[in-house]
Amino acid sequence: MTWLLSIPGRVRAALAGAVVLILAFLGAYLKGRRDEAQDGLVDDLEVYRGTRKEIDDAEIFLGDDPAAADRWLRERADRRDL
Repeated sequence: MTWLLSIPGRVRAALAGAVVLILAFLGAYLKGRRDEAQDGLVDDLEVYRGTRKEIDDAEIFLGDDPAAADRWLRERADRRDL
């Protein structure tokens, strides 16, 4: 670090300014990435909330009949395109 003392004042000030500028751009870039990740998380949680509400509001139409549930599952399996 003693080599910094041998650099003239104007050059030292220019180097310090360049370092500050680079750090400012790096900070803005990292903040943008963090904000974008946060927005993506919020969007995912909103989709989850809507899906969860649809699941909770869905009517249970099979009742307590195990045969009806079995029949429904078989029909559903036949309709799936895997």
